[in-house]
Formats: sequence, C-alpha cells, structure tokens
Amino acid sequence: KPELSRFECQVGQTGFFTRLGRLIKEKAKSDVEKLFSGFSKTRDNLAVIDELLLYWNLADTDRVLDELEEALLVSDFGPKITIKIVESLREDIVAGKLKSGSEIKEALKKSVLDLLTTKGSKTELQLGYRKPAVVLIVGVNGGGKTTSLGKLAYRLKKEGAKVLMAAGDTFRAAACDQLEIWAERTGCEIVVAEKEKAKAASVISQAVKRGKEQGYDIVLCDTSGRLHTNYSLMEELIACKKAVSKVIPGAPNEILQVLDGTTGLNMLPQAREFNEIVGITGLILTKLDGSARGGCVVSVVNELGIPVKFVGVGEGVEDLQPFDAEAFVNAIFSENLSKSPTQAFECNIPVSLLLSNGLIECKLFRWQQMLKKVKELFSDEDDVVEVDEKRKDGPWPENNEVIFIDLMDEEISKGNRSTTIFSTTSWQTMISELHTRAGLPL
Repeated sequence: KPELSRFECQVGQTGFFTRLGRLIKEKAKSDVEKLFSGFSKTRDNLAVIDELLLYWNLADTDRVLDELEEALLVSDFGPKITIKIVESLREDIVAGKLKSGSEIKEALKKSVLDLLTTKGSKTELQLGYRKPAVVLIVGVNGGGKTTSLGKLAYRLKKEGAKVLMAAGDTFRAAACDQLEIWAERTGCEIVVAEKEKAKAASVISQAVKRGKEQGYDIVLCDTSGRLHTNYSLMEELIACKKAVSKVIPGAPNEILQVLDGTTGLNMLPQAREFNEIVGITGLILTKLDGSARGGCVVSVVNELGIPVKFVGVGEGVEDLQPFDAEAFVNAIFSENLSKSPTQAFECNIPVSLLLSNGLIECKLFRWQQMLKKVKELFSDEDDVVEVDEKRKDGPWPENNEVIFIDLMDEEISKGNRSTTIFSTTSWQTMISELHTRAGLPL
C-alpha cells in the first residue's frame, strides 16, 4: 500500500509538470506578436530575400542564390548551414521542383524549420516526475543569467507553480541583491548564503533540501558567471550538479545555458565547452531583440543538437518567450503586414504611383526604406509632400504619374535596375527628367 500510494503521487506530479510545460508553450503561441517584434532586426536583414524572389526567373538563379547566401551569412546562419540550404534550393530549382519565387521562399522556410526540429525537438521544459524539479542556470558573465532566471520564475509562478530560488552566484557582489529583487517582484521565496564566501554548491544544496521538505514544485538555481576557458570555475559547476543529485537522485532535471544573442556565432565555443563539462539540456538565448544575428539560433541547434527552450525578445518581465520553431521561422522570414501602405508611408505620395506597372508589391516592399529614399529625393524638408505643376502642396496630376511610370519603364529597359530596387543614380535621373517633362521647376 505505501508503494502504491507513492506511485500514485508520482503519476500526479508527472501530470502537473506535463500540463505546466504545455500550458506555457500554448500561451506563448498565442502571443506571436511579441516574438514577431523581437526578431525585427533579423527580419530586416532578411527582407532582401523577398525582393530577390519577387521577380525571380530561371535565368537569374545563380545571381539570386548568391545574394540569398550572403543574406543568410550576414544574419549569422553560419557557412555550413547556409551552403547546405542554398545548394538544396539550387538542386530543387534545377530539377524543376521549384518554379516560382514564392515556392523558393516556402522551401527556404521549410529547410530552416527542418534543421531546428530534427536536432532540437524537445523545446518544452523536461521537469521529470517528482517534486521539486530542479533547474540549474549556467553561462558566462554578462549573458543575462539572473535576469532570465527571474523572468522564468515569473512565468512559472503565473501558471500556478510554487517556485523557490537559490542564489548560487556567490562570486558577483550584486547577484544576490538582484535575485532578491526578482524574488520580491515575482512573489517567490529565495535561499541565500548564510555567510560570506560560502560555496555555491552549499547554497544550492540547502535550497534543494528546503524545496523538498516544504513541498515546492520547482527550484531555480542561479550560478556564477564564468568564462568557458576558466577550468577551475567550470569544475565548480560539476560540484553544484553533484550537490543537487545527492539530495534528489537524477536531478537537476534541466541545465539551461544562457547565451547572449548579440554575440552571434561566437556563442558556439561557449556552448560546446559548457556542454562537455556539465551536459547542457537546453538553451536560453537572450538579447535577440537588439541583434540582427538571429540566424545563430539555427546554427547552435544544428551544431550541438541542444534544443532552445526560451528566447529573450525584450526587457519586459514577459519577454522571455518559450521557443517555438515554426513561430521563429515565420518571424524572421515574414513581413509585418499589420499596417496598410498608406499608414506605413505617413505621407501623401500616391501609392498608385509606386504600385503601378510592377514597380513594387506592397506586401513585400520595405516601406520604411522607400520612405527614406523618397524623402531624400523629393524634399529638402522633414516632411514629404505632393506637388502640383505650380510647385504647391496638393495631389499629383494624373499626367505626372503617367510620365513617372514611363520613366521607370525606360530605366528598367536600360538595365538600370538589376534587382527590384532602382539605384540612386537611376532615381536622380528619373526625378530630373520628371521635372523637365512635366515642366516643374527644379
């Protein structure tokens, strides 16, 4: 009977952790906008792909793929993955499997998604079957470990988990104070060192014992930041891991490494070294909202086979988002269509002028760049205005639109638009000629 009772208890706890992980994931899926905005800089880097594929044809395949390769490299997808993706697309194009720019775009997205899901499929927290689950947070200095722990505690507490924090960073003077602020902010309890120069393993062991005795669901353990090349400090992480397993055999359930997204591919040696020393089970990539190097997410998963569990896409308490591979791919390869063209321009240049005759397609064009170009060429003032033949504010005459469209056709026929964007020289030529033909003063 005692054995049966214990078994039933463990099954119940398994259900709790499973529901907790799924609930966090499902709520994150409903908050796609936060992830979308968090990867805006990477998306801007990759927007050139849409422009390349908009007027793609078979004769342009090599040039388009070369430029696509460059865009992926700039976003830190890494040489190995970039070549793999581009060559796969090339083979499918030559074989006739991909016959349009939209099909190439979808194949590109599928390739990236496959890379993420093949080697990093277990993106949910794996918290085991008994309480408390123990999560160890590790990483180098300045990566955002303590902040990530606080945000993770907030998310877990919000879903009904009883969370205990362990201030295992006994090296950095302000770390304990910082974690205490997070404990107060999230309504969690915290275990801190009882004396100066206490060992991290001792503090963490004490926290896990308290978590076990007082019925906590999860113990989140902070650790000191350390360079992956400092082997004596790396050995300390092994001691912390052993201290946890002495209290609860099989724990810690998760060892999450925090990586600074702004470092791009430079994070790979860090992750590889930490994984060899303590066995990383998942990654938290921070500061991705401030970086255009979001492709490193794909690189680190493909190189190490370690799943990304969370991504930091902002400074807010709710901006640590559970990682969802499909949502990530859509966020870095999609355009934000929430604004209409006229809202995006916030000026009076006729949209018909820019859409006519295949100049641009509003769903794919980078409106902000276009606005900047128009401001530079049409006005000396801060605001862009339309002009009539008397150089006064007002709507453009229809005749001027026709002249401008003809000028664009002429520039294209001359070969002065190699991609989907006119060069600065072409713009200057068209504007000058527009004034001449329309009888407008320069």
